[in-house]
Amino acid sequence: MRFIHLLFLLFLPIYIYAVPTGLEHEFDRFVEQINQSTPFVENALSRFKTNYTYAESQVSSSYEEANDDLASTSNPISKIVYGYVPYNTSNSDYTNYKTIGADNSGMYVLEVQFKTSSTKPDISPMLDGRSVLFIAYGSGVSNPIIYRNADGGNLGGGGSNNAEMTSIGGFVCLNKNLRCDGSSGSHPSKTCSSSPISITNQTTRAGFYNSPTGTDVNLFYYVTGDFSLCATSDSARNCMSSSSCS
Repeated sequence: MRFIHLLFLLFLPIYIYAVPTGLEHEFDRFVEQINQSTPFVENALSRFKTNYTYAESQVSSSYEEANDDLASTSNPISKIVYGYVPYNTSNSDYTNYKTIGADNSGMYVLEVQFKTSSTKPDISPMLDGRSVLFIAYGSGVSNPIIYRNADGGNLGGGGSNNAEMTSIGGFVCLNKNLRCDGSSGSHPSKTCSSSPISITNQTTRAGFYNSPTGTDVNLFYYVTGDFSLCATSDSARNCMSSSSCS
């Protein structure tokens, strides 16, 4: 933990030194709980890749708090759910998630949902009840985001890049504080067609600390493994478009 402190002090902007005494503990707690969560997420992402079958759209699975592997009170994760996001947003598969929006319809996603302070009193306040979303991309040279033009329809809208979507090559992270209730534009970079709506417990993005200067600090910069995908500047957006959709 002292090593984490040292790295933190070396790389954070100067204004962080002005934070209240004891806040360093909160940063340590966040990093520690993400490290605890990482093996479960890496396992789920690996299973997702294995279970993905491009000939079928409806692959899905979930690990919940009641399951043995998440039941420990020390585990920060409440639920991991992955699968295909249907175009019909009233579908129960859609409501299994907290952060997906209409712009994610037709895509393959994995969402990590963290416990709340009511079920885990020592949960990091920067994870309390929050979620992050991983979007699958293909294994082709261009690593296109995988999507279907309709439930059970063609990969990539039937375009020339559909062969690059027949297996999952990896994931990008979306760390939202709002989500689309409707979408416009074309896959894979859709935007919200109206004002985005709030996400429960996610006024501030997971892993973000509001500094005294009003600048958000993304603590995922200080973790390793798959959660480090949430450290990119592009991850802090509310829709598939490169814009923030805020």
